[in-house]
Amino acid sequence: MEVEPGRWERDIDEIENFYLALDQQYAATGRHMFAIMGHISITVDVPSNRRLDDCELKLEHALRDAWARLRFDHPSIASRVEYDGKQPRKIYETIPLHRDGDRALEAWLHQTFCPIHTEQTGLEWCNSDPPAPKLPTMFVIKTSEAPEEGGERNALRRHLVIRAPHNIIDGIGTLMLFDNFLMHASEVYSSSTPHIIPWGEEHKDLSPSFRVAADLPDAITPQQFDRLERIVSSNADLRRGIPILSIPFNNNQAVPGKHQRLSITISASQTASILAMCRARSLSVTHAYHTAIAMAVRDAQPSQPTSSLKRYINYCLVNERAHCKPPYNTAAHAAAVYHSTSGSHLALDLQTRGPTPPHTR
Repeated sequence: MEVEPGRWERDIDEIENFYLALDQQYAATGRHMFAIMGHISITVDVPSNRRLDDCELKLEHALRDAWARLRFDHPSIASRVEYDGKQPRKIYETIPLHRDGDRALEAWLHQTFCPIHTEQTGLEWCNSDPPAPKLPTMFVIKTSEAPEEGGERNALRRHLVIRAPHNIIDGIGTLMLFDNFLMHASEVYSSSTPHIIPWGEEHKDLSPSFRVAADLPDAITPQQFDRLERIVSSNADLRRGIPILSIPFNNNQAVPGKHQRLSITISASQTASILAMCRARSLSVTHAYHTAIAMAVRDAQPSQPTSSLKRYINYCLVNERAHCKPPYNTAAHAAAVYHSTSGSHLALDLQTRGPTPPHTR
């Protein structure tokens, strides 16, 4: 709804409110709970007849222009959630068509498109407690890392990192957004023709809440309510009478530490082996992945005098875009929170290990 010229507001739904509530709950720790971070690396070859400096300027212009085009395609990346203590609202302000439009666009780009030069690798920067801004932001990281062995030395390498509140975008949406962003960047980098963005009407492509996108009814049926009650009761039963496995906590740490991410590369042969073993056991890779997490949590437990049975409980994230009505089921609405979690707990019982026997020769 347009509440004043160029300012659009709407209510947020349960999913968006969930992430807003978590962010507020943990605000005093200085951390942003579940802030989205997407990271990809790109390499651009530099022709032998072109100066490296010229190509660097051209690439930065292409990435910056692509970020502006992305806002036109997905205006929700420039939206924000405000909470006045009564009713949270998602807000978007259009880029006006008159001369103030250039200033408004430049102000947004200055705030949300951030080139960074660092001695760190892209992964090291992601693990260095980077900013978690209130608006989705594209960090373009130029590092001093040496080229990979056998790689092209006369090339430009950049790490692209999107940081955003989770009430604006989800993980699958971030992947789709990167795909659209690189498509625009490639087009700008390869073209010498200026592209005029017709600002002023982009609000028509704002993404609605999942409740609207999936055309969910305002109230659930009695049958659905009964099913919900059964799931809640079953989940509660799973937590009774048995110790629950969790990541061991550091009791001396008063606030949460920074998030750390690891890159694991699996070769083609390893991938084929995993797939073959999963098929032989009628499992999906997701089954194997979650089981491996449970086993890793079990193995991280402090040593106990005896082994014991404990229960690992988690849930599955479900990409709900396939259940949205067109066009919300497409990448045109990447900047949205269109997912859910499984209602029923994923529960695995595991036998924890006792003391490690002494090593003998």
